[in-house]
Amino acid sequence: MEMLDLQCHPDGGYVHNRCSILKEGDIIMTAVSSLNIIESTCYEPWEVQIEPFAVTDQIFYVGNKWVGAYLIDTGDGLILLDTTTAETAYLLLNSIYKLGYRPEEIKMILLSHAHVDHYGAARFLKELSGAEIWLSREDEEFRKTDGAAESGGLFVPFREYSFETDRYYDDSTPILLGNVEIRTRLTPGHTPGVTSFFIYTDDKKCGRIVSAIHGGVGVLTMSDESLDRAGLSRELRKRFIKDCHDLKDISVDICLPSHPAHAPLFEKREQAADGDKNPFIDRDGWARFLDDRVQYAIKLEEEADSHFEAK
Repeated sequence: MEMLDLQCHPDGGYVHNRCSILKEGDIIMTAVSSLNIIESTCYEPWEVQIEPFAVTDQIFYVGNKWVGAYLIDTGDGLILLDTTTAETAYLLLNSIYKLGYRPEEIKMILLSHAHVDHYGAARFLKELSGAEIWLSREDEEFRKTDGAAESGGLFVPFREYSFETDRYYDDSTPILLGNVEIRTRLTPGHTPGVTSFFIYTDDKKCGRIVSAIHGGVGVLTMSDESLDRAGLSRELRKRFIKDCHDLKDISVDICLPSHPAHAPLFEKREQAADGDKNPFIDRDGWARFLDDRVQYAIKLEEEADSHFEAK
């Protein structure tokens, strides 16, 4: 039976070509769920709307049920991390307004990687706000290739609008605005230029805290088939595994996912409404998150090795 090869379990909603057979019933059920949320994002975006909420005193979730986006109040303007899709741009704008901010206050738009579900509204938001768009040099080059669309593997026609990148990340130089410091780190795998972010902000109760976002942990774009289709090196998967192990050494207070399905973000939001403590603060959560994601990549690596040995 031909089924969709879906990057939904464990990858939060990406979809690949109609080529693979799904054998496990629970995976098929998850696949159907992810298909629904991706289709809704494209054709019925109001179905993925979710109210914005505070993660810390300075960081707010303004994404939707499928794709994450974060607004950072630096005290001297706003930073937006990822833009979601063009179809859901109005949801993101509504979230910004509901929090009491205006899009014209955005000074920087930081993009995690070159897939349309993360940069789809970049041009619109840049024209609205005048903000600078930041991206890695590696993904700036990658997004100009046919392989970028193949890598994303999305089966629905999300609208694409060209945009100009204004600045490139330099991992040796932090991004500074107001009282916020953001350190970047190139963490390829999901794409060649995935960038991860370590965000240093102030919190009234906890003082200086570090929130981390791995820019792209969807591993099925790292399968041999996907990498070959996108014209990318299979070494990207090995690099992803190594980086995940290395990143665990960084002390992090809050782990923020680029797709909410990758971590219990919404569950913690519910906890936040019930008490005084900030449930998002979990100093072991970052390492658990990386351990969880890397296991899927290791499984792909083992499958690739066994396939090679079988030859």
